[in-house]
This record gives sequence, C-alpha cells and structure tokens, in this order.
Amino acid sequence: MSSHKGTSPAGQACCEVSESTSRHSSPVTRHSGRLPLAVVLGMSPNGLAIARDLGRHGVPVVGIDSLGVDALPTLRSCYIRPLKLPSLAEHPETWLTALLETAKGQETRGVVYPAGDQYALFLSCYRKELELHYHLVIPSDEIVQSLPDKEKLYEVSLKVGAPSAFTLFPKREEDLASLDGKVRYPCIVKPVRSYLWAGCSANPYKTQKLVMIHSFDQLLPVFRTVHALGLEVMIQEFIPGPVEDLYGVVAYFNWKRELQCHYVAKKVRQIPADFGVASMIQTVDDPSCAEFGLKFLRGVGYQGIGHVEIKKDARDGSWKFIEANTRPILYGALGSAAGLNLPYLAYRELIGSPIPAPKRYRPGVRWLDFESDYRTYQIYRRVGKLTRLSWVWSLCSGPNVGAYFAWDDLGPWMATMRRFLWRWKHVYRNAGGRGVGDGVGETGKTLEEQVSGKA
Repeated sequence: MSSHKGTSPAGQACCEVSESTSRHSSPVTRHSGRLPLAVVLGMSPNGLAIARDLGRHGVPVVGIDSLGVDALPTLRSCYIRPLKLPSLAEHPETWLTALLETAKGQETRGVVYPAGDQYALFLSCYRKELELHYHLVIPSDEIVQSLPDKEKLYEVSLKVGAPSAFTLFPKREEDLASLDGKVRYPCIVKPVRSYLWAGCSANPYKTQKLVMIHSFDQLLPVFRTVHALGLEVMIQEFIPGPVEDLYGVVAYFNWKRELQCHYVAKKVRQIPADFGVASMIQTVDDPSCAEFGLKFLRGVGYQGIGHVEIKKDARDGSWKFIEANTRPILYGALGSAAGLNLPYLAYRELIGSPIPAPKRYRPGVRWLDFESDYRTYQIYRRVGKLTRLSWVWSLCSGPNVGAYFAWDDLGPWMATMRRFLWRWKHVYRNAGGRGVGDGVGETGKTLEEQVSGKA
C-alpha cells in the first residue's frame, strides 16, 4: 500500500512524543537478550495478553498507549516497557515517528502487534514506512480496511458464503421511509465503524455496542442523533438466542495463508448484559462452529491472527456470521491458557525461526474479566437468573485465566482491584443491579428485557 503522509483513518497532525516516567520507563532487564523487539499498540487487556505471551519467552516488549500508567493498569506489567503518546486519532504521525525512533539501534526488524481496529488501520496506512523496520502482524491492506467497516464486511460475508443477519445501510433520513416493511422488529442499530462510534465524545450511545429498536418511532430519533454526528449506522435483523449462543473462532494463518491452529470459545456472560463484550468466556470443542468461522477466514485469504464471531440462530440452529476482527481479540489470553500461544507463533514465524503449532487445545478453559463480570452478576441477580453462590461457583470451577491476574505479573491485577474496591464502595454496592452508572454504558437490563422492550 502506498503511503499517505499526514493522513490516516485515525486523523492527522503531529506533536512531541512523551515517554512514561514510571518505574518501567527503561527496558526490563529480564528482556535484555538478543531477540528482536516486539511492540504492542494499545494496552487494553488484549494488549496485555500479547505482551505476556511474548515476555514469558524472553521477548523484549514495548507497550504504547495514549494513557499513562496511572490511568491504565496494564502498563504496570513487568513484561513491558511503557511508552505514552498523544491520541492516535489526532496525532498519527507522532506514533509513526515514535515507532521509527524505537527501531533505531535495533539489530534486526522488530514485530508490531495491533490491539485494536484503529491500530491495525494505522499500521496499514503507514505500512510502506514501517515495514523497513518492522514485521507487521496484520493481513493485507484490503482486509484490514474492509473488515472494520461493517458495510464492506457484510459484502465480504456474502461473497464468501457466510450467512449473516439481514442488514440495511441507510445513508440519510429519507432512506428510512423505504425501509418500511423490510425491517422486522425488534431490530438492532450498529455502527458501521465501531472505533469511530466509541471515539465520538458527543455520541450518547458510544459505550453501547448497539441499540435495540422496537419500532420505527424509536428508530427515527436514534438515527437522527448519530447521523447528525457524522456516524454511519447499519440496521440489522435481530438473531434470537441467549448469550450462550455467541461463539468466537480464533485462528492463526501463516504468511502463506495456511491454517496453523485455531480454537473455539463460547460466551458465558457479557457486559453490557444485553449486548456487549465477553466478561466470561470458555473454550469449547465444536467442529461445526470452527468450520463456519474458518471458512470465512479462508475465503478472504487471511494472514496472521484473526477472529470471527458467530451466533447460533435459536429459530433453526443455523450459524449466522456476526463480525470479524483483524487483530488479537479481547480474550486473547484464553488461547495461551488452552495451549495455543498465537502471538508467539506469529513472532517466531516473522523473525524467521518458526516453531510447530500445536494442533489441539484444551476445552473448558475460562477467561474472566472480574470487574465486568461482577457488574453482569448484579443485573442477573436482580432478575433471578444468577445467585451469589452460583456466580462464585462459576468463578471457581474449571481452569481459569484472568484478563489482568497472573501470578508472575501481579501489577496490573493489583491496580484493577484497587479501582474495583473503590467503585464497589462508592458505586456498585448501592447500584442494585440497575444502571451501574460508572460511565461504561451498562443499560441495566437483561437481554430478555431488551428484546421485549420492558422498562
């Protein structure tokens, strides 16, 4: 892909780079070997999982984010050297400069991992400049730029034969009138580009993955609100079924587009409790689910670490395509806990020293984001779907891996627990399971209440 200097999908401009002045501001001594440097863009829990998966093999890791150590617990990991930069959306060239400066003095090309769509798009935009110094863990530019765009993704899913929910893409308010009779309620409104939706401070729905709609009268004001902000949306058929019918297929394809390994995970709970991201998810052995997800990835000629989310339609038991991601997923630590360290497999291949990929993984391994799962538990307890005992039992049963907890890297977990205890005292204890109110977009309703439209 050609360079687009001064412009990227995230934005433009430039300012000075500022490195964290924390106790981790210098390289971690345990990583002072000769292995090529790894850089993780975005230190969310999936960024932390990548750093740990590499750091435990002695790989030196730099973790870059626009938030500092005080605001982001993951930067307290002993496996990374943190680097704080300005907002990627406003200063992409600053990020480019920082990566090029970081590469100076390195004997061999490093490896860069994106931990979010905006980071993958950034790497794709500046691929020409960066590939002189780094291997990039992203697929082709065509795939990187298509999959985060839900309209293009929908076209791709139809092209590769992956059945999905009936979807429409209205461009202006007048288009809504033509939808009469084509849309069955309830339906859902989702962003075409999730990273723009979540990054728009004026968007009242920014912390919700989607909005459940029960009538045209409800659809119209939602569309007007987001359309006025310049946000594109899609209107999609609602596929019935509980959260347990949502699955993810995570796979690693080498740079010859050959499948090396994969695993299947099934959601146990999610946050928000209606529609959202996993708060607990576990590996399962489901060949038909795996076949459906891998068919999509093969169909697009995927390379690297990819993820496909699908749902089992409660009406007929068929699989329906939901979305795909061009980077390691939120619950990436689950793969390593189940026996598949995908980031390290990619690293070894890219530095020219590949290792055999395991062909099997352990079913029944659970990934947990404790604070998010506690908030979901509050809501389920309110409606009688989950008791305190059954929730605690679910935390203790089976082998688990935490979004933040690790015995060999306690810093991130200790920081998140301090934050959780403060929120529990001041917010959660009095929330009663409805409207947790910490600014993370929880609707305070179960999926059944959302579908039925109950207040």
